[in-house]
Formats: sequence, structure tokens, C-alpha cells
Amino acid sequence: MLLISSEFEQMSTRIRLYFHYTSSLEAYPRLYYFDGRFRDLLQRFKRILSPLPKDVHDEHLLLDANKLSDILKNGFNIIIVGKGDLTPDDLFVSVQNVEDSKRIPTTSCITVFICYVKVDDLEQTVAEEIVQTIEYLKETGRDRDEFADSFIIACKTSKSASDEEILRFREEIRLKAEVTLGCVLDTDNVIISTGECDIKHRISYIYERCIIELLIRIRSFLGLFVKKRRQIEQNQTCILHQTPVLSAILGFLRNRFYLSDISYLKHNRKSFLNQVIPRLARHVRCTIITLVSSKYTLPTWLCTRLLNVTEFEDVLIKSVSNKTRYVLGKLEHTNVSKHMEIQNVKNGVLELESKVLNPSNCFTFDFILLFLQRDFEDASSNAEKKISSMRKVSITMSKMIYEIDGYLKQTIVKHDKFPHKDSTVTIPTSLRHNILAMKGVYGMGTIYGVIEIHLLVDKDSLDKALLDRLELLMREIHLQNSYRIKHIKH
Repeated sequence: MLLISSEFEQMSTRIRLYFHYTSSLEAYPRLYYFDGRFRDLLQRFKRILSPLPKDVHDEHLLLDANKLSDILKNGFNIIIVGKGDLTPDDLFVSVQNVEDSKRIPTTSCITVFICYVKVDDLEQTVAEEIVQTIEYLKETGRDRDEFADSFIIACKTSKSASDEEILRFREEIRLKAEVTLGCVLDTDNVIISTGECDIKHRISYIYERCIIELLIRIRSFLGLFVKKRRQIEQNQTCILHQTPVLSAILGFLRNRFYLSDISYLKHNRKSFLNQVIPRLARHVRCTIITLVSSKYTLPTWLCTRLLNVTEFEDVLIKSVSNKTRYVLGKLEHTNVSKHMEIQNVKNGVLELESKVLNPSNCFTFDFILLFLQRDFEDASSNAEKKISSMRKVSITMSKMIYEIDGYLKQTIVKHDKFPHKDSTVTIPTSLRHNILAMKGVYGMGTIYGVIEIHLLVDKDSLDKALLDRLELLMREIHLQNSYRIKHIKH
């Protein structure tokens, strides 16, 4: 049983709780619109998370998004605390969508507390009356967490006041309310008006802001998977057959100094092959990361993570055939035709110097490249399929980013601009005419704010002269990194 003073008991007989409820967000049209867009986008966001590695998921973001979606679907329970009640016109933007505002909710929903005071003028006694009203609410046993972003103080006065007086009074009330509530209160949640209190639009704004904040967090997360450089290199050649990979493998085989060190420094009694093959696999993996990142326009970190998830190095090691192992084993004995140790005594210290006397052997085992290409073919193809599927997810993510940017333009909630956001490109008429006049160009335009050029091709590879000409035209207007090419087969 609560024990309160007689003075507070007299005050409590005049202060009471008034309840209003709406099960539909249609009572707040702006909020209803953004909630529908947010709910639809959230479902698609969950679907595109499924192919991603679990360790890149943002569980806190998903938890907060689901929580907001759940509480918004059950409507609003508005509790007025004060000596008088507010009308539905004061609380709901669209009253015709409120069926029975006096009905008590049966499910958990958003609870909005409104401390309502009606006075003649802004005096010190008004602040004290508001504090007493808040204390009455606390005595009802309401959970303190419910006050966060859902507690509004509305003060209606019959006498006009200057803007300076209103600002000073709002700040005074906010500070006293924070001390009484024990939580931070937004100054904009303190509404002082000589006419109609704009409570309904404030309620709508509070939860529109919650949606926008989550949309911004989702956009930031999606941006991690979209490469900033948006020009697509249409190189359809298998990664394993591209020049950088071939050069990397040949460079490894020809590095006799490195192979010689391996043969003379066998750690933990590992055989020569057990050291060479894993190092070669890692060398290949490190080389193809930048290539697949460029080919599929994915961030480098994501390509690295995908290769790690598929255990690409281990697959390469296991794919080396016995025949290739036998030939690689020859490297241990033939990489140095003669090893000479020269003993020098300097200052009493014995020094050993190694020399390769026949470096012409460096090119002897280039033929192993063909064996390795054959062995690595399946592993490379499977890795590319995995990364290619992620490319489709990345395209969907870029479309969702474009969609979210559209919502951010429609909201009245202030938010920070994204520093890496590219503005929609306008195609100059002269550039459009020059490109469309080129033989092999099917069409061009902007798709989701990005210039896209469609080319007709009869084979997998594109005409290099045509690509060079396009790059030259785009470079003239400084858009060389702001377009992408898509080929269309006959």
C-alpha cells in the first residue's frame, strides 16, 4: 500500500489518468506510410541476409528492427495525466480512422504518456504543478523505460508569451522533469501553446524518427557490401586463366631463392611438399582476391571473407594431384645446381654465405603451370560461382540503398547526409548522341541513379576498341568511374 502526504492526496483527487487507444497507424498518415515502407523493406532485408556468412550479420540491428516492427503493428495506447482530458482531435491526425479511442488495448503496444496542464500564464507554479503531475504518474507504478521517447509535456496557456519566455520556460520544465523522471527528455517533447497543442504531429514525428533512424542503420549496413567504384570490368575470362594469376604462379615456381630456403629450413620436420603446396595455395588466393573484387564489383573484404568461408586454400591444397606432387617434389633437388658454403671469420664470428651458381634453372619447371591449372580448375570455378551469387545479392542491396535514399528525401526528420553518397548523374545530350551512334551500342540510360550502357555482342568477350572509345568519352566529362556496362547477346 502506497503512503502519500495529505497534500499530495488532495492533489491526486484532482489529477487522474485518461486513456485513448487506436489499433491502426492510419490515425497518423505519415507514420502509416513510413511504417508500410519499413515493414516491406525489412522482409526483403531478412531474405538477403540468408546467403551471407553468419559472422557478418548485424544481430543488434536485426533485433532492433524486429522490435520496432512488432510494437508498431499493435497501435497506440495514449495515457493523459492531468486534471483534464484531451479530445481525439488533439491526439490523432486522422480522427476518421480511429474506431473507439476509449477501448482498452488487449495486446502490448506503444504507450505514450502525456502530462497535460492548462494554465492562465507561465508562472513558477505551473512548473510545480507539472512536477506534481509527473510524481502522480510515478506513483501509479509505471515502468521508467516506457518514458523513453514517449513522454510528452503539454502546457496550454490562455495568455500569449514571447519566444524567449517560452524557450526559457520549456528548458526549465525539461530539467525539472528529467530530475523527477530520472531519464533524459527531449526539449521538443515539451509543448507550450496559446492555442491548439500540436501533440498529434509530435507523436507522429517521434515514431517516424524511430523508423528513419533504423532505415539509416540498414542503409549503412548495406553500404558495406556495395563497392564504391561502380564501373564494371566485363572480363568473362576465368580467374585462374587471367594474366595476374599466371604470373603469380610462374613467379612462385621461378623463385629459386625462396624454394631453396624452404628446402633448407624445414620447420617441425615437415616435408618439402607439405610446405610448398600450402604456400603456393595462399599465394594464389591472395592474388585472385583483387581480381574477383574487380570482376564482380564486390568489396575486397567481402571476397576475402567468402573465400575463407569456403576454405578455398584447403580446397586448393587437396586438389593437387599425385602427378603434380611428384613433379613439384623435383624442385627440392634441382632448384639449386650447387650449394656452396663459404666460411668467413670476421671478428671471431663464423658466417655462412649461400650462392646459387646456376640461375638458368629458373625456367625449367614452367610446364608445372599447366598441371596446376588443371588441378585448380574445379576449386576456382566453385569459388567463382559462390562469389557470383553474392554479386546478385550486392545488386539487390544497391537497389535497396537507392530506395532508402528516396525515403530519406521524403521524411521531415533531420538526419546526417551520407558522405559517400553519389548524386544521380544526368547524361549530357551530346554524350548520349555520341554513344548511341557507336556500332554495337544497344542503348543507354540511368538505372537506380547509375549510368548503364548496353552493348550487343556475339561472343563472351567485348570489343576492346569499343570499350576504350567508351572510356574516352566518359573521361572527357569526368564520369569514367560512374558507369557500368552490360552486354546483351544476340
